[in-house]
Amino acid sequence: MLRSIAATPELWGRAWCWCVVLCSLIPFASGAQGIEPTFEGDEQPPQYDTTYIKRYASQLIFKFGGAYRANALQVIDRTQGNRYGYTTQPLWKNVLGVRYEWLGLLLVYNPYFVGSTLIAPHRSRTFDLQANSYGRWYFANLYHQRYRGYRLQQPHRLMDPAPAPLPYPLRDDMRIRAYGGNAYYTFNHQRFSNRAAFTHSERQRKSAGAPLAGIFVLYTQFEADSGLVTPAFQPSFSADANLERGEFLQAGVALGYAYTWVWRQWFATWSMTLHPGTGYSKIWLAGQPSPQESTPINLSGGARFAVGYNTDRAYLGVWAIFNYHPVSYTPQQQLRFQSTNVQFGYVRRVEMPETLYRRIRVPNPFKKGERLF
Repeated sequence: MLRSIAATPELWGRAWCWCVVLCSLIPFASGAQGIEPTFEGDEQPPQYDTTYIKRYASQLIFKFGGAYRANALQVIDRTQGNRYGYTTQPLWKNVLGVRYEWLGLLLVYNPYFVGSTLIAPHRSRTFDLQANSYGRWYFANLYHQRYRGYRLQQPHRLMDPAPAPLPYPLRDDMRIRAYGGNAYYTFNHQRFSNRAAFTHSERQRKSAGAPLAGIFVLYTQFEADSGLVTPAFQPSFSADANLERGEFLQAGVALGYAYTWVWRQWFATWSMTLHPGTGYSKIWLAGQPSPQESTPINLSGGARFAVGYNTDRAYLGVWAIFNYHPVSYTPQQQLRFQSTNVQFGYVRRVEMPETLYRRIRVPNPFKKGERLF
């Protein structure tokens, strides 16, 4: 089954890209699950502990800030005891967003000066399409990412004596495509809020934590015009470490824990998850026309952090997401994919009058008794 899926990477990739696009357009991808605020005369009690969580469903939420994103690739050769790594050129981007009830839009774009000749003569090219959903009892992510152009990462560690730092050239032939998704169930969702730190439509009033359990799937394609290990470093690595192309499919369960510490208006949130799973790998080594196939068992992981100052009117803080996915394609060689996504910003909440809120309230089609038309 896994081999048949990996045998058609282009078709699988296009289908997944359209899946992410469609999920970003429907309400479920923006966190449709939730409880509306109760006004005088309403008889709908909230399905969460209001002493721990405060919800801002009747407010417009504006977000302003910046984002930092980077992607890294490492080859681990246990036979020689060396590692060889590449990373994309890190880019800072502007972030603008608006959210109302379950519907939100986030725009991430490059400032005009990023990538100019004053910053760097060569730059990495990225494409990142995501659909994120933070509900009352779950949070889920679908993504389609493309990276092209990698720079050698800390090559002085492989040289003796170590040379002076130099601007090593960008390998424009290196390309990575990633298609994946994950979904988690939050056990203590009556007292722990997934939205407080990442969508800002809620605020955590008291410290609380929650175990997490879910599933994940990830398909990654890597290719280059020549081997990863350049000729100058090939004597320090075995032949099995010099990859030229690869396809990797991973799937499994995800287990973790999340906690939010609150002191007055200050808070700090962290969550860590482990992803044990199996999959299918197919690699081509430099100079060898036929591929090598294997079904490795891997342990990947992820972490999320957020810290800031949060009131009923505004939020100021920083949040980060880290992902780590190793693939042991032979007993002695391993390929590691790492991604970093950091955002910082200011969020302003604007209260809407009750009459106006009831007039323009966006109906939630995933909520019982409501219709779009």
